[in-house]
Amino acid sequence: MNYYLAGHLLGSRQEVYDVVRTYLTSYAYAKDTQLFVRNASPGSKLMVDSGAYTVYTQGQTLTCEEYRDWLVELRETLPDHIELAGYFNLDVIGDQAKTWENQERMEALGEKPIPIITKGASEKHILRALDEYDYFALGGLVPYSSQVDELKRWIGYVFLRVMRHWNTYPIKPFPRVHLLGVGRESLLRMFPVFSCDSSSWLSSVQYGAHRATKYPGVPRRSSGGSGVENAVIRSAVRKVYETEERVTQLWEGRGVAWM
Repeated sequence: MNYYLAGHLLGSRQEVYDVVRTYLTSYAYAKDTQLFVRNASPGSKLMVDSGAYTVYTQGQTLTCEEYRDWLVELRETLPDHIELAGYFNLDVIGDQAKTWENQERMEALGEKPIPIITKGASEKHILRALDEYDYFALGGLVPYSSQVDELKRWIGYVFLRVMRHWNTYPIKPFPRVHLLGVGRESLLRMFPVFSCDSSSWLSSVQYGAHRATKYPGVPRRSSGGSGVENAVIRSAVRKVYETEERVTQLWEGRGVAWM
C-alpha cells in the first residue's frame, strides 16, 4: 500500500525532504506544492487533492476549470524525477450527486481524476465507482478521525461491497481504494486499503506531542530548537513508512496484491 504524507512540509528543510518519498498536496496549498517539487528526492511520488474544503473555509470558490488549469500547469512544471501518482476529483462533501457532476465535468475537460465517494453515500454510488473505475477514494472522513468506531462502520460498509464486487469479477485487479485524511494503522490492518494520507506525522511540531516520539514536546525552530525539530520530524516520517511496510506485508500475506 501507499501512505502519503499530507500537510505542510515546513519550508525548505532539505533534511526533511531527504526522507520523504510520498506527498499529498492540494490546490489550496500551492506554495507547499512548489516547495515539494523544488526539494523532493528522485523517485518521489506526488498525489494531488483539490483542497476544495480548505478553499471553501477560506471564503473562496474553486471551479473544475480552475482546478484543471492548475493541474495542467503542475504537470508541465513537474520534473522527470517526481512521479505524479494521481489526482482526486473536485468533491462536494456530503453531496455525492454534485461530486459525480464534477467528475463528469473534469472528464469532459480531458482529465482523468480519481473519483471520490463521500461519507454516507448510498450503495449505488459505491457500485458505480466499482463498475466504472479501478481506483476511487473515500472522502469526508477527517471530521470523524477521532470516532474510530464510526470510521470502521462506514469503511466496513464500503469494503463489504468491494469484496462482493471482487468475488463477482475475480479476473479484474483488486479494487484500489484511498482513504482521504485517515491513516490509522488499526484501520489499515482491518481493510485492504491501497493508499491513504495523513498529516499526523506533523503533530510533534504542531501540537508538541506525537506517538512516534517519546518527547512530550518539541522545542520550536523559532526558539533555537531547529536541530531537535528536524530530528523529530524525520523520526515521524520513518514511522509512517514503517507502518506502510508492515501493512503491505500483512495484506500480501493474506493474498491481497494490487496490479
